[in-house]
Amino acid sequence: MFDQGPHVVLRRDGVCVVLKTPENEMPQVEYWGRDFGISCDEAGLAQLDAMTLKVTPPREKPDAALRPSLLPQGAEAFAGRPGLEAYRGVKPVFARWTKVETSVTYEGADGFGTSIAIAAEDAVNGIRLELTLALQHGGLILITQTITNTVDAAEPLTVNWLESTLPMPKRVDTLTQFTGRWPLEKQPRTAALPSGSVTRECRHGKTGHESPWMFIATNGEPKWSEGEVWACHLAWSGNQTYRIDNLPCHEPLIGAGELLGPGEIQLDGGESYTTPQVCFSYSAEGLDGMAERFHTWLRGTPGRVDPAAKPRPFTLNTWEAVYFDHDEATLKKLADRAAQVGVERFVLDDGWFHLRRDDTKGLGDWVVDPAVWPNGLDGLAKHVHGLGMEFGLWLEPEMVNLDSDCAREHPDWILAAPEAVPYREDVSYRTQYVLDLANPDAYRHVHDQMAALVGGLGVDYIKWDHNRDVTEPVHDGHYGLHEQTLACYRLFDDLKREFTGLEIESCS
Repeated sequence: MFDQGPHVVLRRDGVCVVLKTPENEMPQVEYWGRDFGISCDEAGLAQLDAMTLKVTPPREKPDAALRPSLLPQGAEAFAGRPGLEAYRGVKPVFARWTKVETSVTYEGADGFGTSIAIAAEDAVNGIRLELTLALQHGGLILITQTITNTVDAAEPLTVNWLESTLPMPKRVDTLTQFTGRWPLEKQPRTAALPSGSVTRECRHGKTGHESPWMFIATNGEPKWSEGEVWACHLAWSGNQTYRIDNLPCHEPLIGAGELLGPGEIQLDGGESYTTPQVCFSYSAEGLDGMAERFHTWLRGTPGRVDPAAKPRPFTLNTWEAVYFDHDEATLKKLADRAAQVGVERFVLDDGWFHLRRDDTKGLGDWVVDPAVWPNGLDGLAKHVHGLGMEFGLWLEPEMVNLDSDCAREHPDWILAAPEAVPYREDVSYRTQYVLDLANPDAYRHVHDQMAALVGGLGVDYIKWDHNRDVTEPVHDGHYGLHEQTLACYRLFDDLKREFTGLEIESCS
């Protein structure tokens, strides 16, 4: 049976979530799945409960472990991976909530909510947690959490991780995850879901070929258009953790969170850490239905390109045509041929900027090389626009070569342990280094050079590359990948706000 006590029912676009909301306790998700259209009163919940497979815990296990809360942890007899791991000095923090408040957002007149906001206080440990679970348009669930250090203690609150999870029914027995390499990305690997805890990590400092990308749980082999699917995706471009806890004493949990470096998040009194969004998609129509929920939500998000309003353009990229051998007359002829065959977007790739005659120099100097382009790029950009095509430009904004004016003048802008620069030859991929965008001066340098190009040339599209893993992200003496990722997002936002209609697409 569903537990007795107050409940909240969220419902949207074919998905239903039932939460138990006991007084001054973290809510528990008792159901996440198909919306059967059942009422949210006691009779309706009993009817829904009758359709749900039950978990019978072993006799020796505490009853509390049967249904973990939205933040599962050892303090509630949960023996899997805790949702929060935090310390003050060497003392672990086991949150025990002394005050919990919930607020439900309702849409329409049917009496069902679409989101719940939870504010939990732990007066003993001096922490506050704010958690939002929102059913988005299309039925996708988004969970975001913020933890705050509420006391001015002698030692900061160190957060090792803060992850979001949802329960799945016991009939889930198959896990699909992803791996890959260049140029074989996002290769699915499906196998029986093992007992115990399953964790996949990405430590590349970015998403890419080997990123876990998504966990997909099913009953039996996943099918395209039929069968139930429970999926999880972390909306984050830095390091990541995906996890499933499949323990005998409770329903399986699926979830994800940011993979933080040692000591990366240390909160003084009043400071907070906010997690990336974790997206959860349930489908009763197989993988296609699961993907449709993601697509519906993403296409309705403000600032996203609407493919219905603007179909994806037919694009010519110059890389394989000329590589680094740039010449204005040749590229204008290429643009002429492109326009003749119906190309709608012409993208000038690597090789146009200062010193860039090969892939070992010039990154970080985002100014046109007068030795190759004595008249600048204005003539080519105007020619492309005059042919009725969009003009695109390749950049790798987070990268820098030691053989560049940027690195020579500002070696402290490199995101690495100072003693590691220059890298050994076997770890310096294409002699590239990462530029520390969390450094305000480095950020301003990149932003201002990019803004001058986009504004001066009328650039419609940026092909944004990132060819190096971020494996030693030391910023200002501490692990700094979280700040680097946020700075990159800020650069996206600043450019798109300043240049209406600018499109940015990931290359690597």
